[in-house]
Amino acid sequence: MHKFLNLMAVLEFLGGLSVFLSARSAIHEILATLMLGFAILTFALAAILKELRATRPEPAPAPAATEGRAFAENARGRTKKGWAPYL
Repeated sequence: MHKFLNLMAVLEFLGGLSVFLSARSAIHEILATLMLGFAILTFALAAILKELRATRPEPAPAPAATEGRAFAENARGRTKKGWAPYL
């Protein structure tokens, strides 16, 4: 995800730079400034997501499934003596 956002930030930056260099009025300069600002924000978001991904703990392994009917019945709340209360 961060690679995609970095790519988008570079494209936004290049687009803003090209608009700024070919600006013919104040509105084009404002547009270019906004594009450059959004490119910086996109790059910062990519850096934050990269750090969050690096510090995220590994997911716990899935519990081993037991075989047979007992597992399915216990998963539905049934015990050997009848139905378990939902408390």
